[in-house]
Amino acid sequence: MNSLMVLLFLMFPPEVQYNFENYLKIKYGKKAWQVLRERIEMEKRLQDLVKSQGIEVSEGEIDFYLNELKSEFPSPKEYRQFLNGNNISEDSLREKLRYEIGLYKFIQDSIIAHMNLTGKKVIVPEQRIWREIYISSPYYYSFFKKFKKWLKAWKVRIKLLFGADFEKLVETESESRRRLIGGLRGPTFYDPMNKVSRKLFKMKTKDVAGPIRTKWGYFIIKLEAIEPQKEAVFDSLSFREMRKVYEIELEKRLHEITIQHR
Repeated sequence: MNSLMVLLFLMFPPEVQYNFENYLKIKYGKKAWQVLRERIEMEKRLQDLVKSQGIEVSEGEIDFYLNELKSEFPSPKEYRQFLNGNNISEDSLREKLRYEIGLYKFIQDSIIAHMNLTGKKVIVPEQRIWREIYISSPYYYSFFKKFKKWLKAWKVRIKLLFGADFEKLVETESESRRRLIGGLRGPTFYDPMNKVSRKLFKMKTKDVAGPIRTKWGYFIIKLEAIEPQKEAVFDSLSFREMRKVYEIELEKRLHEITIQHR
């Protein structure tokens, strides 16, 4: 039963952990609140389970994943707004990460270790690499400021339509720290909950799209390369690719368990 609880928990991807109500409404419709209540009860049981195992998580491990999370925000300001918007402090976020890392270690010990993926050939889904021009326009801006940002985003898009160089515009117009590396992002897997990802995976190489409006602003994107689905030995994969393969294998295992418990 503990394994089943862990597998069910992992079916909710990390990227929706802090926007879970919206995720449920999209995926489950009218059943969303029932699923949410069941998920909260399940997470409480998982927390108790992880604590009972005496799994240790170092401050260095927490720092690593916290910095990974921070890097997903265009600037420290958006990160602070994320904390305020979710009514959480960085200390409470660190405790959340401590639990998530402990859970991951528990999963490695109790489930993943039995998948016997070492040395086996596995399928890695398609990935994409792109560049972005980011224009900051978070939801809390005033109407006038949002309008100015909308205008700037479309001015950039028009320049591109008239043949401007994308990378040069990244340097002069993008408001993200990624402008220092040419706005380069990826490789990344498809994420159905992300508007930029949904658009990106419909594009062809060298296509430009946008402005794409998000909660934090506008994104103008250019698809640089497509890494097709591949077959590879599990041990040769990057950590990010290993994690994706784990998710796929866990989903298969969950399907098998649900069939067994019908």
